[in-house]
Amino acid sequence: MWRNYINKNLIVIDPPVKTKSELFTGMVNHVYNQDLIINQKTFLKALLEREEMVNTELIPGIALPHARTNATHKLFVCIVILKQGLDYDNPEMGPVNIVFFFGCDEIHNK
Repeated sequence: MWRNYINKNLIVIDPPVKTKSELFTGMVNHVYNQDLIINQKTFLKALLEREEMVNTELIPGIALPHARTNATHKLFVCIVILKQGLDYDNPEMGPVNIVFFFGCDEIHNK
């Protein structure tokens, strides 16, 4: 089942990012280059709007940023590993080391 949503090109180890904003922009560009999203600006906007509702670092060290928008071709999961950790704007939880980055269209959001 997971093979339908993730492959080795969707596992990113230590991307060159220093901020949460750089992470989001870099991941949107990455999945766009994998032909998983149609429009980078629309997807990034949806991702940022979702993150404004509540920080997606749900447990210490692990974040689940996601967007539901018709700017995607299909459901995807991108796994990002940050060996040094990244400030995810959630001081109570500390830095993030693993990011499960999801995207889906508005119809298939369950």
